[in-house]
Amino acid sequence: VRMRDVQSGAVDLSKYERVKPEERYVWSQKMDGWHVVWDGRGKLYTKSGSRTLPAPASFLARLPKNVAVSGELVVRGKQATSVANLLSPDGPWAEAKLYAFDLPGERTMRFHARTTKLKAMVEAGCKKDDECPLRYIEQHVLVDAASFLSEFESIVSCRGRYARGASSGACLGEGVVVTDPNSLYVPGRCSVATRFKLKRREDAEGEVVGYNDGSLQVRFRDTTFSLGIGMTDEQRADMRAHFPRGSTVKFSFRALGEHGKPKEARLIGARHEADMRALAKLSSKRR
Repeated sequence: VRMRDVQSGAVDLSKYERVKPEERYVWSQKMDGWHVVWDGRGKLYTKSGSRTLPAPASFLARLPKNVAVSGELVVRGKQATSVANLLSPDGPWAEAKLYAFDLPGERTMRFHARTTKLKAMVEAGCKKDDECPLRYIEQHVLVDAASFLSEFESIVSCRGRYARGASSGACLGEGVVVTDPNSLYVPGRCSVATRFKLKRREDAEGEVVGYNDGSLQVRFRDTTFSLGIGMTDEQRADMRAHFPRGSTVKFSFRALGEHGKPKEARLIGARHEADMRALAKLSSKRR
């Protein structure tokens, strides 16, 4: 679900409110990390299962035995790009945490029961272990859309109880995940009726400076990045005609990476001539 659609009214969050308490949707923080799966038998996999992460024995020994856990692998105070360093056994594993949010092995158990079991398991396993890397992502009831959006803004802006001290580095909240408490576990992608993510996205503009195979090279502030997501087949077939070198394009992005590059950038379109004229007029007035 895109925040732009919520703000425009195209998506009505009030439909996720429920009169009966047992039917109310729940939400949790979406941490800025990598989705991984612990198989309960000694292996920590990437979400796709294509790679095994070389976590040290001291990390794996503190994870639940014989219970599969889905979670977000996060490097404390760092953005998701830093988690790539954990592909090496010499990576920052001492600063890594696994924020658990589901039990993929419990295929016949509803989400409310799964998350209750998960919370109890994490609390019991890490109660007397300050160095335990496992964390439970707290689930909150979505009572009404207005208060939910207020919490969402606090999370993505690192305000209030979500604020991070200067010593802890970057804010880890990149949005929220909303889940139907009565849903069964669905491997892979699921419908928005079961679970959806809501992330903050910002709009910006950049200058087209070149072309790659299927993407534009865009200069934004002090960096250059590839922009291809959001382009139509017609635009991709003749990028030079639709987006001439030196023209300005609009795009949305979730956040800026460590080197200032927009993360998860998506093309909105070329800046229209009317926008160019209005900007020029505004600039002349300021002079």
